[in-house]
Amino acid sequence: MAYRPDIDGLRAVSVILVVGFHTFPEVFRGGYIGVDIFFVISGCLITSIIWLDLNFNKFNIINFYSKRIVRIFPALLAVLIFCLIFGWYLLLPNEYELLGRHIAAGSGFLSNIIYLNEVGYFDINSAMKPLLHLWSLGVEEQFYIFWPILLIIVWHRRWKWLLVIIFLVVGSFLLNIYYSFANPSFDFYSPLTRLWELLIGAFIGVWNQKNGGFLSFPRLERRIGVKFFENYQNFVISFFTLIGIFLMTLSVLYLTGDTRYPSWYALMPVLGAAFLLVLPKNSAGSKVLSHKGLVFLGKISYPLYLWHWPLLCFFRIVKGDQLGAGIKCIIIFASISLAYITYKLVEIPIQKNNQTGKTATLLLVAMTLVGSLGFYVAFEKGLINRPAIRDIVEMESALLSPQHFIKSDGSCDNTLQQPTLFPNVCIKNSNSPKIMIAGDSHAIALFGGIRNGKINESAVLYAGNGCLPLLNYVIQDNLVSRSWCLDYAANVLNTIDKMPSVEKVYLSTRGPVYFSGEGYGIEGKNKLSISRVNGNDNLSQEERFYLGYSSFIKQLIAKKIKVILITEIPELGEEPKNCIAKRPIFFFKKEASSCVQNKQDVLARKAKYFEIIERIKADNPDLDVYHGMNTFCDDISCYGKGSDGLWYWDDDHLSLVGSTKLLNDVLYKKSK
Repeated sequence: MAYRPDIDGLRAVSVILVVGFHTFPEVFRGGYIGVDIFFVISGCLITSIIWLDLNFNKFNIINFYSKRIVRIFPALLAVLIFCLIFGWYLLLPNEYELLGRHIAAGSGFLSNIIYLNEVGYFDINSAMKPLLHLWSLGVEEQFYIFWPILLIIVWHRRWKWLLVIIFLVVGSFLLNIYYSFANPSFDFYSPLTRLWELLIGAFIGVWNQKNGGFLSFPRLERRIGVKFFENYQNFVISFFTLIGIFLMTLSVLYLTGDTRYPSWYALMPVLGAAFLLVLPKNSAGSKVLSHKGLVFLGKISYPLYLWHWPLLCFFRIVKGDQLGAGIKCIIIFASISLAYITYKLVEIPIQKNNQTGKTATLLLVAMTLVGSLGFYVAFEKGLINRPAIRDIVEMESALLSPQHFIKSDGSCDNTLQQPTLFPNVCIKNSNSPKIMIAGDSHAIALFGGIRNGKINESAVLYAGNGCLPLLNYVIQDNLVSRSWCLDYAANVLNTIDKMPSVEKVYLSTRGPVYFSGEGYGIEGKNKLSISRVNGNDNLSQEERFYLGYSSFIKQLIAKKIKVILITEIPELGEEPKNCIAKRPIFFFKKEASSCVQNKQDVLARKAKYFEIIERIKADNPDLDVYHGMNTFCDDISCYGKGSDGLWYWDDDHLSLVGSTKLLNDVLYKKSK
């Protein structure tokens, strides 16, 4: 396939949009569509190469994969090795452990699958994941694995290639629409729901190979004459150019980070890219895209995409707060510089090597080694014995991966006669538990002190991540009901029936975040809401919270169970690692946060929540209420740490130290 500088120009547009969105999202509001443009380009180029080789009967799948390795691995290896080394000196144990897991996933092009499985209540801020952007590389490489094989089958069996592509595009697009409502995270990360974007490019690639260009219609030219055909063609070229520019511009200006994406909205950038991709090389649009500056950025677009996000993340992690415009510009310049160096000194020398097979083998071995190192870092919990962080870990155990972030261990299966599947969690430490801890992920965090033996109680945990124990109501995320929450309250009641030894139930959940539409501090706004399971009662979110919770507690008490409601602890509003003065290295002089909040401010933002709790208490006189603030606040302030260490492991979940502290107060001091 002949080199097309305009495609490099379109690559440049893609990477400009992505980098712009990641650095200045207030300007490049929908800049993430750059990834969709990359998908269309990749689908077109790869399919063109394969189809051309099939045409000349010289396609070799081993050779194809070898060339892909030589093209993709060098820059990726450079970035992964950089992250491993930089993380060693920079990151705290829990951060380095997560990075190791992501390096292992990135080396196997499974990042999109890993990130999909990490999405949830305990997921950390995406801005703190240096390799998050590799999800798109995972989608592309998964496409490269199956697509050549399918094309070989289509070619040799002489299937109608157009019908095959249309069938796959329609199927993938319909899956995308369905999952945009049923499971938005799956829709975003899954290769099945992104396949149609790559296949739009594949359609262009095959058409070009079969017809000598997308806008080449020999039969039409013969039928209407050369002159009329040229006029028709010029009109179509102008139309395609304007529509392509319009759709891509509209995407950037109209879409935002809150848009349910990809869904229908991805049609805009995908079709916009497709319209520009089919332009002949002598058209005005193609000439603009062939500008030297754009072509230069297009040639380094792949390493630039790889470098910019880790640099942004590492700077955010070290600085501990938002980056200013000046630092962002420095990062962009550094990313372009590193991308050019990678392109010149790594990519070109390796790709010019004539021994493709041998080079690919060596690169594959190198990638396996790097992936293994990443796995080892994750397995060893972020290498807590690194000299640079050993003393920090000794002071702050909360900086390790949370020991209470757990899934069911099978201990409840025989009693319940079925497994409890994540995001729901059931664990018991005794065949005859005396107490139950129930609720959302705050209940899981609270159970940490018992599970780790800090508190000696026979207990069972039955929790639902992101679920409230509501009767007749369910938690929704972006107007989609969390399926695992639908029967959560009923499952808690059923578990109590099957564990008659339980005498007390301690309820621990978040509060206002479910009905107010926003969290505190770094959480910002959310898309959580409470909906009636059947129909709509036209009640406010607060009223649904009250009715669902109170009804559930009433049924618990009716079982002659003592119920203790632990009100929401004060959210920290920031990462607890900001509360320590030490980090392996600092690029910025920054005082540690005091992790102290004014108690009156906490009470003010939870005022509506406490009013609801009082109504629930009035409905259920036998209910005991323990205010979580009593453990972490005095008369003036609320605290995130004490002489025993950090009490939180993220902005609102308790650490092992914090859970032990709260359990001691709730179980033994019994103050209200």
